[in-house]
Amino acid sequence: MNFTELRKFMKEVRFGLFATSDGKKVGVRPLAAWAWVDKELWCGAEKGQEKISQLSKVPFAEYCFIRPDGEHVRIAGPCKVSTSLEDKTKLFNLVLSLHKFYDTPKDKAYIVLRMRPTKIRWMDRATYAYHDVKSK
Repeated sequence: MNFTELRKFMKEVRFGLFATSDGKKVGVRPLAAWAWVDKELWCGAEKGQEKISQLSKVPFAEYCFIRPDGEHVRIAGPCKVSTSLEDKTKLFNLVLSLHKFYDTPKDKAYIVLRMRPTKIRWMDRATYAYHDVKSK
């Protein structure tokens, strides 16, 4: 799988499972308000959620996008929380589903999770082996 195929796979699956931890407790939740921005995977989120406090303690996360047959990709790396209006506007314009939750990118509750993946792996269902995917 190459990076273009990875992006296609993610669009088909749509929802990714997003895992974070504070070092003691792990949280996994579905997220769909995501987009690739250059070499980073960005996702819309809301202030005050558990994942935000976990990222403040351990700024590392992992996404998993999985098909019903078990084929999946795992995307892991450092993840930071951005409240920058520039970042919020960029993602707001890329991910139209965010408009259902926020009237404007200026909404104080709306934030952006920015991950710069250090590891992207695809699991080949035929062999159950992981293969690295090179980003761009």
